[in-house]
Amino acid sequence: MQDKVRESEGKSYGVLVNSFYEMEPAYADYYKKNMGIRSWNIGPVSLCNRNNIDKAQRGKKASIDDHYCLSWLDAKEPNSVLYVSFGSISRLGAAQLLEIAMGLEASNVPFIWVVRMSKNSDNEQFLPEGFEERMEGKGLIIRDWAPQALILDHPAVGGFMTHCGWNSTFEGITAGLPLITWPMFAEQFNNEQLVTQVLKIGIRSGNDVWNSWMEGDTVCDKGNVRESCDSTDE
Repeated sequence: MQDKVRESEGKSYGVLVNSFYEMEPAYADYYKKNMGIRSWNIGPVSLCNRNNIDKAQRGKKASIDDHYCLSWLDAKEPNSVLYVSFGSISRLGAAQLLEIAMGLEASNVPFIWVVRMSKNSDNEQFLPEGFEERMEGKGLIIRDWAPQALILDHPAVGGFMTHCGWNSTFEGITAGLPLITWPMFAEQFNNEQLVTQVLKIGIRSGNDVWNSWMEGDTVCDKGNVRESCDSTDE
């Protein structure tokens, strides 16, 4: 696949990149000078239209009413809500999701959590008993697709826990939010290094386990990997 990409770039007139020069000048310069390929940084394209209707309609149809989502956020203090989403492809097993749920509850921070489960997981087993009742008003769980651009740009959102996919990373950066990084596969660990080591606008959650595909089968906590077997009580 990489050979085909390089071949197509060599035959093309140039490449349009969803980025901007001021964010990664060293990489932009290297690409032009050393790779010998014309390139234009045209990003952030996520900022091309700033009205709420446009932001709410990006991507697939959201599984939550955007007006309800906005009213929920409007009731929160500025910079008080943590937005947690691991993208449209990655899937976490029930054991890992249970750990995240308990961590969010223990943090005592208002949150919006977008949940996409592994196909092999029970749809409700990941929540601790009585979790949604205890979190009513403080936590909002969105199953499947969320109006992410709309959420990230809201004044109540003060941080973004992300899988470091480029679109999500870029949307978080252009929304001016600090990031908590949780990469899983593909180039996401490289994007994490850009955020935490180069731009220095985020902190690592601690996951060091690279998966060859989208579904992780381990429970990760601050860089320590624990087998996700029958119990998550450790």
